[in-house]
Amino acid sequence: VLVDYRIRQREYLLAISRALTSELDLGDVLRIIVQASVEFISGRAGIIALADPHEKVFRIAAAYGIPRHLISGSEILLRGLAYEEGQERQIIPQLTQMVEALAQSADIGLTQVMRLPMLSGDTVVGMIYVFLVGQHRLSADAPNLLQSFADQAAIAVKNARLYQEVIAEKQRLDAIMEQSADGIMILDAHLNILVFNNALSRMTGWTAAEVMGE
Repeated sequence: VLVDYRIRQREYLLAISRALTSELDLGDVLRIIVQASVEFISGRAGIIALADPHEKVFRIAAAYGIPRHLISGSEILLRGLAYEEGQERQIIPQLTQMVEALAQSADIGLTQVMRLPMLSGDTVVGMIYVFLVGQHRLSADAPNLLQSFADQAAIAVKNARLYQEVIAEKQRLDAIMEQSADGIMILDAHLNILVFNNALSRMTGWTAAEVMGE
């Protein structure tokens, strides 16, 4: 049974790795991970709750096997469960209680729950909840194998946030250059023009469209 678990783990991790390296957005990747987590242990449903470091709240980021109307109707989890910065772990019991109540409201015979923390260093960036039915018995090693899915989810969240930070910083720098009263031109290693701001256009009479790449 353990060998079978490890083979299935590799197959699911390969699918997750493909999703991480494709152009799927974070929501798509998390949906793939929660579905893989559920199917890996023959569960019935799953939920990923993600911490929002800007608004300091936990929200449902992905779900599988839970009717959509129940998710959309869970107002408090959609609005977010507030936490203090650096105190993410302290809100986990309350978050778990709310997520379990939501899953039970689906009335699909859920009897067990497995909780998997998504960690970035020592910080909890989210939680994966996998729900099972009946007296489902797992291999003793299954939780450890399943934790690798949560680790991949944490990597996906970290990468997505780093990308968002890079994009935000680029937009900020672009705005500064465009609003600058000084003429600014940026060239690549081959001396082709990459950036030609508005001030330089006024100075030279050339538009950015005319000179880009020249």
